[in-house]
Amino acid sequence: MRLKSENDYSRLKSDGNLRLKSLKDQQDIAYQSEVKSQHINLAHLKEQARRAREKEKLEGLHQFKKQKTENQLTVKNEKLRGEKATLQTQGEYKERLQDIHKKGDKELAFEKDRQQNVENRLKTTHEKELKVINREHEDKKLQTLEDQNRQMQQIDHINNRALENQRKEFQNKYVTNKERNEQILQTQETLFTKALTKQKTDQLKQSNHFTEKKDDPFYSLHGVPTQLIDNNSHYILKTEIPNHEKGNINVIVKQDKIIVSGQRAFEDRVEQDGRTASTNNYQSFREEILLDQPVQSDQIQKDYHEGILTTIIPKLLRNKPLG
Repeated sequence: MRLKSENDYSRLKSDGNLRLKSLKDQQDIAYQSEVKSQHINLAHLKEQARRAREKEKLEGLHQFKKQKTENQLTVKNEKLRGEKATLQTQGEYKERLQDIHKKGDKELAFEKDRQQNVENRLKTTHEKELKVINREHEDKKLQTLEDQNRQMQQIDHINNRALENQRKEFQNKYVTNKERNEQILQTQETLFTKALTKQKTDQLKQSNHFTEKKDDPFYSLHGVPTQLIDNNSHYILKTEIPNHEKGNINVIVKQDKIIVSGQRAFEDRVEQDGRTASTNNYQSFREEILLDQPVQSDQIQKDYHEGILTTIIPKLLRNKPLG
């Protein structure tokens, strides 16, 4: 009964650990899913911000090119107007020159000087107007660039604030989920510990009910079920060994016998209501099976499958005398 209680306790402990591990795995999967979702949202938000910056940049370049084209057209028109005025003045000068050609060199020189002064004044005025137009164009260009930079900074500020809010929201959800998961795991662990403690306590109570050694399984003979099959050329030994006891059982062949031996130890401790109870069990067994014929102990083969250890032992066959 104590062996059965120990096996029940081991199985209960193993099942509880598996349930705790499964619950932790589920919480990890949920957390990884939440992290993946938040990463996707952040990537989407960054992509929207990048597209907005690209759009604003393209609009700024388009506006700048349009402004540049308008400026070039204005300068071209102004140059044409100046050239037209110059040609008109030159034409008028030629007409007057033809009229006064007969008046003499003195008047001709005076007229040339006057015409040169008029052309110089026109040229100076035209250059001043061009400088003013160029300065206005430069001012407009700088203003356009400043407006574009200011809009880009505003977009970056809005995007950074959205990213920060998203990060804070994710952090808050992560902390909340982590605390909830820790509470669930703590509750499960507490319930599991109580169940184990109760199982141990019941086991200790049952062990106190035996009044004689013959009733207590601790003093009974323990071993493992074995079956020996004798074939013509070899022996086959089948030994029932639970998987968790596989490393504690030894099967060896020595001379004319098979030795099946094993040992195991169990120690447990229970603390409840300020009291501590502990138990230590140690069991060992040895079974010897005599063989009718000699065997080849160095040629044995072993195979473990589904709780059965199969040992194949070849016999030492003797040649029959010729006659």
